[in-house]
Amino acid sequence: MKKYPLLIEPTFNNAVWGGEKLNEYYNHTGTASEAYVLSTIEGKPSLIANGSLVGKDLRTVLADYPYWVNENETKPFPLQIKLIDTKYSPSVQVHPSDIYAMSNLHSLGKSEIWYIVDADEGSGVYVGFNKDTDINEVKKRIEENTLLDIMNFSTVKAGDVVEINAGNVHSLSGGIKAIAIQENCDITYRLYDFGRNDDNRPLDIEKGLEVTNFSKTEHFMVKLPIALDNNNIILRKDFPPYFNFAEVKTDGIAISSENHLIWLLTTEGEMEIEYLRMGKLLTQIVPNMHAVVIPRGLRCKIKGRTTFIKVEL
Repeated sequence: MKKYPLLIEPTFNNAVWGGEKLNEYYNHTGTASEAYVLSTIEGKPSLIANGSLVGKDLRTVLADYPYWVNENETKPFPLQIKLIDTKYSPSVQVHPSDIYAMSNLHSLGKSEIWYIVDADEGSGVYVGFNKDTDINEVKKRIEENTLLDIMNFSTVKAGDVVEINAGNVHSLSGGIKAIAIQENCDITYRLYDFGRNDDNRPLDIEKGLEVTNFSKTEHFMVKLPIALDNNNIILRKDFPPYFNFAEVKTDGIAISSENHLIWLLTTEGEMEIEYLRMGKLLTQIVPNMHAVVIPRGLRCKIKGRTTFIKVEL
């Protein structure tokens, strides 16, 4: 199979806290809390929307062509990426670290970042504790509905980046659209769900507290260093060992990687990708807020004025 840019059609999750704002971008109706724009998780795969692989799920495609991902073909796929729309606050939750998850659950853990696409005035994120605490206090505050009182809260705006290390409890307020870039792990422990009683959303307090970081959390709002490259403005930061992240504002830029797969999502305007396949110069249009996967070793050129998010494994 000759490589080409894989336009992604997401699958959707409809949790009780989701809204309808993702319908602006996709052929979807009703509420949607999450759109899986890069997922190989069983039951939640992203789909291919173009070319000879149209209709196939990304999980199957990358299993068939592992050399499209990285040089080490036996290495498991490391990331999942979701678009999130919060009409209401999701649960306060926590994820295990790699060490705990690999030792006890035979899985990756989950550290993640959120890139804020849009936010209503006054909306924000909850990340970690605003003081040193312990398991007994956290249990008591969950029972008394005062857990948020000892959590950090920061208002956010479009373009902000939030880092959530494994073990840090976290949530968002309503009124936020965000890109969540996460380790490829589907393990979530809910500690508090804002009084919602839903048998499909059980709390996992004991398991969650087993992996919780009770120390004060600081510096979770991330500053992105700015670099100028000809007419391109690139805000870039590495999040080792997980991925490299960049926000790119461009009038035209080359994209290629000899070592890893690249994921792109447009945030302003559509994207025109020019590439060679079987000796022919071809073009793929990527609509606004849509994602595309660039297989390892495929050289492309982004044409025209656009802004996009770039994640490199």
